[in-house]
Amino acid sequence: MAEVHAQRVSIPALAYLKRLAEVEPGDPQSMKARELLLNWSGEMDAHRVEPAIYSAMRDALLREVLNHKLGKDLAEKAWN
Repeated sequence: MAEVHAQRVSIPALAYLKRLAEVEPGDPQSMKARELLLNWSGEMDAHRVEPAIYSAMRDALLREVLNHKLGKDLAEKAWN
């Protein structure tokens, strides 16, 4: 179990990054974030910005999916 907890590469992040390569950014800031993520190894290093960008992207995507599938009110309850 210690070996599993010592791993620093996020397998889910790598899966998201494969799909991210297919997404066209809508603004310069998103383009820069996408570029950083596509050049990232998936390592969750606290001293790098990419893990924070990935986490924010994942949370925003999850919120969008919940809103789409459940509607705004129920999605808000599910989120909390």
